[in-house]
Amino acid sequence: MMRLYPTIPHPFVFEPPDGLPNTTCAAGTLLSIGLLLIGRAIDLLPYFICAFRRLGQKGLSRQRVLFDLVEVRGIGPCGAQTVIYDDRMQRLSSFTDSHLFDLAQPVNTDCREVALALDSPLRLKDQGTLTDAIPFRALIANLLRRASALAHFHCGAGLGGLDFAGLVRQAGQVVTRESRLKWKDLERFSTRQRQTMKLGGVVGSIVYEGHLGPFMGILRFGEVAHAGKGTSFGLGKYRIVENPGRTEDSCESSRSQ
Repeated sequence: MMRLYPTIPHPFVFEPPDGLPNTTCAAGTLLSIGLLLIGRAIDLLPYFICAFRRLGQKGLSRQRVLFDLVEVRGIGPCGAQTVIYDDRMQRLSSFTDSHLFDLAQPVNTDCREVALALDSPLRLKDQGTLTDAIPFRALIANLLRRASALAHFHCGAGLGGLDFAGLVRQAGQVVTRESRLKWKDLERFSTRQRQTMKLGGVVGSIVYEGHLGPFMGILRFGEVAHAGKGTSFGLGKYRIVENPGRTEDSCESSRSQ
């Protein structure tokens, strides 16, 4: 497998609070940070909690802003939330994980149009170089590789029922109907390398048109697991927008049947 993947993807994804890093927070502000754990990383949840607590004691950013970890909630497949850690009790409760890779399986829908809203910079390579156009073929190829690598290296499983080569060929027939993308640069300070690093990518929205039914499963997987490079920093977060244009061709009308 390693000859197919130059690097192994991290089995976790951070989702920073909405509005950051452009929001100034007053003392006492409550922030919610998303954390997706995949496969064997789920068993390491206590270590993630410990790391967050120690990070709060050391402080965030070069300004070393202190914070307290108040509680941790597990989010189920239908959005139901369960408190699994409370800092006052300092006790970890059991929780049930959801099946991320079930989302990647093909779905039966006659979708002709889909819109994606990119909430954090998407760093996507097409033919070896970063692209600001986001061709549908390149996006699907990236999501298929990501799902396959995560399943193999961190879950000890494969993705049955997916024709990778066939899906990538079909994705090449899907066209971009509308693109409102722009490049956005983010910076982070690497304490290991002692320097500021740029994490640029595209944000905005894009509408694809074509025979999209075979791809809705893998697109929903990416909606949760993110796409492109830098996902462990929260990059590549997107949302599938319902009813992007012509209602009669939208995925939502097919999904409700």
